[in-house]
Amino acid sequence: MGAIADMSPEGLPRYTELILPVLTAVQTLGGSGKAREVREEVLATLPGADDMVAVIYPNKPSSSVLEDRVEWARWTAKNIGALDQPARGVSSLTTFGHELLRMPLSDAAARVVEIDREKRREYRQRHAATPDPRR
Repeated sequence: MGAIADMSPEGLPRYTELILPVLTAVQTLGGSGKAREVREEVLATLPGADDMVAVIYPNKPSSSVLEDRVEWARWTAKNIGALDQPARGVSSLTTFGHELLRMPLSDAAARVVEIDREKRREYRQRHAATPDPRR
């Protein structure tokens, strides 16, 4: 990994690439964990995370791009049904989350991307069909 000055948000893992590490972190935490615990576990196991955490948004100097993407990955894992949220800020693995973790890594990663695309497409279609009440 290059120097921090050379690192940009484009060089960091995408949120979809962080979904399986998020699921693994929740599993490591015993099947459930608070958002902060999950984020810390992902960052502790992600190679080069110390340097990557230093990459911040230009317009938000207190926000790490990587930490934000880990949170997006956690939210997306919930959205695709791999995590449940039994309480505010707490994530727990679902049956589907366990299934993903038992799959070969490449198969699980492809399945995550496929389901995420389906969910985003459904969202766009729902909202395109709903008229804007402000008009």
